[in-house]
Amino acid sequence: MTALHMRVTHAIVSFRAWSERIGEMPYAACPIGVSKS
Repeated sequence: MTALHMRVTHAIVSFRAWSERIGEMPYAACPIGVSKS
């Protein structure tokens, strides 16, 4: 659970950073982003 949770969290953080870099699609639009918020 810990390892998997860390992997998922890392993936979410990476996706958020990638989205912010692109600037076109906000990470909030992603269901994961909304759930994280």
